[in-house]
Amino acid sequence: MTRYLPAKLFFVVAILSFLLGAAINRHGVPGFLLWHPLFWLFALRSIPFAVCGLAAAFGAIYLESERRFLQPPNLPFAIGHLVTFLVAVWGHVATIRQLEMFLGDNPPDASSYSLHPFEVTGIAVIISLVLFFISLVSGTRAPESPA
Repeated sequence: MTRYLPAKLFFVVAILSFLLGAAINRHGVPGFLLWHPLFWLFALRSIPFAVCGLAAAFGAIYLESERRFLQPPNLPFAIGHLVTFLVAVWGHVATIRQLEMFLGDNPPDASSYSLHPFEVTGIAVIISLVLFFISLVSGTRAPESPA
């Protein structure tokens, strides 16, 4: 039941985020925006596709590490990695929404600006990567493993 579970969870997140991105962008994006380098960084419409790519990459790494080394990742750490990954995505979206609000036509005063979403994103990314490496290293090795 738990064989390849972290990989399956990350692949589910990748598929859901791709479907979300396709639903958001169903009317397309003007062509001139695609050439602007900041569009891919700050456009809320492109975030689900970036999440899809990152989640698929993490899922592939979990899948290959379990297949190749016959060592399943540590499940609690892998689930913690998934949760902090999603928290980092939420923090990135909140940061961009806040930047759009302050860079818009009617920006509020500077005293209402907060760095909390940016801080949450940074901390969640660091914790996510630490949990990712711990989950790969601390899994239980199978007895028939050649290494």
